[in-house]
This record gives sequence, structure tokens and C-alpha cells, in this order.
Amino acid sequence: MARPYFDEGVALGRRLPDDPARLARALTDRAMFLVAARTFEPAHADFAEAVALLDVR
Repeated sequence: MARPYFDEGVALGRRLPDDPARLARALTDRAMFLVAARTFEPAHADFAEAVALLDVR
């Protein structure tokens, strides 16, 4: 399954705190995958975190 790749992207984004947009992109990518997999609650959590990160900028 592809989810581990998206999880790795989010983990990398969390380790590189100098660019919140990078983490927001990784969260959005993973959320889109989760929507396609019909797992909506985790997708919503990822989208909400991504939006919060972008609102800070």
C-alpha cells in the first residue's frame, strides 16, 4: 500500500520545521490519499493541521 510513503513525507516535514509550507503540502498529499481510501476522519485531521500551518504564515 502507498500510505507509508505519505507518512514518511509527513514525518520528514515535521523534522524540517524551517518551512511550514513543506509540512502543509505533505499533510495535504496524505489527506488526499486518505480521502481516496475513504478514511475521512484522519483526512480531516490532516487538512485541519495543514490549514492551521498556512494560517500562521
